Amino acid sequence: MASRNCAGLAVSAAASSSRQSALLHTRALSTTAPSSSQCAPVTSRCKSRCSSHCNEKSSHWSGAGLTVGSYSRARQVHSSTAVLAPPKAASPSAPAGSLPPFARRHPQLYAAIQPPPNAALAALAARLRLIGPSSSKEEQERRIRLVAQACTHPSFAQVLQRARDAQRKLERPGAESSVAIESDVQHNAQLEALGNSLLGLLGSEALHLKYPHLPTRVLKAALSAYVGSNTTADVGGELGLAAPGMIRWDRGEEGEQMPRKTSPSKPAEEGRSSPVVSSKDARSSSVKALIGLIYQENGIDAVKDLLHTRFLSRTVDLAGMLKFEDPKRVLSNTCLKYGRERPQSRMIAETGRLSNTPLFVIGVYSGELKLGEGFGSSIRMAEFRAAEDALRRLYLAQAPFDPQNLPSSTLQASSAPWESPAVGTKPYSAPPLGASEVLHGSRV
Repeated sequence: MASRNCAGLAVSAAASSSRQSALLHTRALSTTAPSSSQCAPVTSRCKSRCSSHCNEKSSHWSGAGLTVGSYSRARQVHSSTAVLAPPKAASPSAPAGSLPPFARRHPQLYAAIQPPPNAALAALAARLRLIGPSSSKEEQERRIRLVAQACTHPSFAQVLQRARDAQRKLERPGAESSVAIESDVQHNAQLEALGNSLLGLLGSEALHLKYPHLPTRVLKAALSAYVGSNTTADVGGELGLAAPGMIRWDRGEEGEQMPRKTSPSKPAEEGRSSPVVSSKDARSSSVKALIGLIYQENGIDAVKDLLHTRFLSRTVDLAGMLKFEDPKRVLSNTCLKYGRERPQSRMIAETGRLSNTPLFVIGVYSGELKLGEGFGSSIRMAEFRAAEDALRRLYLAQAPFDPQNLPSSTLQASSAPWESPAVGTKPYSAPPLGASEVLHGSRV
């Protein structure tokens, strides 16, 4: 009876020690959450520790009358409990039961009505020099709210209306709303109109003074290329407006395809929603609104600095915008207008006149002044290209451009032309205007 009790105590001691070793191994794995390569040495270390423990107890088990079969079964139980797999890590996302019913039923709509991150708005305001280290806390909060308004498209009101309708269908009448939805939203329509006018004013001013002989239609095309919707959308991407959640606008209902955008002169039919705004249009609208906000808060000098840094510093192919139906006739009338001699074509070089691949180089001259040069497989083609080259040289000629001496600089009261200039600044002098182009035979 004593031997049986001793054997029972030995088996229970072995089982408890095996459970303690397995618990230590499991805690080590769950605490550090190692990879498969890191688990191998830990598992082998636990196995060696368990083997040494069992070897120490084997003499006592044999002395207590423990059979070989019971000893091997104890080893199997010990090994199976010591090599447990690490527990699965908890999911970082919150369980579905913690979200309100509105968020589970309409996840995209719930994400669309969330406000932009305050840190991202503050970073954007600092990037545009709307806030700085010297700004007070109240001033920073006010301007961050204005930046959030500039990043809110007017179509966002439709998103809020859809969210209210969806929440009304899900919740019982009289119950407290589980999701807070804004009752009124401040959008960027007025700031966008102000910024668009400023871009047109300052952009056309700079291009007109830099290229004084540029044709009017080409000037409009160049202005659209420099400060148009595509460029403002690209600038918005550079400023970080393409980040998720920065701009709030109507992306359309879930599963809805984007319809074609209708003309502003043709409103949408009754009973049909307005067209979905694309992300490019939303970025362009926000950039124009931010420019209007910068003008309102920091003045026109800050807008001019942003315009010349972000917009007018881009490379635009203006030569490709100049197209002529009869450049030789346009060049002749232009020389007559400026009091120059009529242009004449002169052969500069030729090769292969009698071959299948001839090449002619023609120069067009006004007296001794060379106006342009062109080449072609025929004399007529070379003369056509030479006249085009002469007109491009004239229209794309750049005048000395001083960003500090622009007509818009007189908008500041301290630099008005009828007042004495400030210390260290020179008075404004009006730059000369370019002559109007010859319209005959020219087109964009």
